[in-house]
Amino acid sequence: MIRVLLVVGAGVLLAVFLASVASARVRAGRRLLFIAMILVFIGAALQPDAVTAVARAVGVGRGADLVLYILATAFLYLVLFIYQKFKDQERRLAEVVRQLALVEASLSTRTTPDRT
Repeated sequence: MIRVLLVVGAGVLLAVFLASVASARVRAGRRLLFIAMILVFIGAALQPDAVTAVARAVGVGRGADLVLYILATAFLYLVLFIYQKFKDQERRLAEVVRQLALVEASLSTRTTPDRT
């Protein structure tokens, strides 16, 4: 039963990703990587012994440990990626605020009557 739920969940996740408006701006490489991850996830759900075989081939004792290591690495990558995006947005916002302040200052000096 859990295998069916995992495969259905992966399918729903893939459909939502491919159908979202934001995904149109996602680079093709990221899209292909995501699709590959979903396919690996489905394969691991259907053949859990294969995950253990891969784990032993790379020197990890159990498949669950390998999955944990991969998830921890992916999580750290995601945190770093989001942090970089946040800092970039913060920098862009500061630039827009600076430009707006300069425009407002320029407009206020033009509309102020000359008192000489």
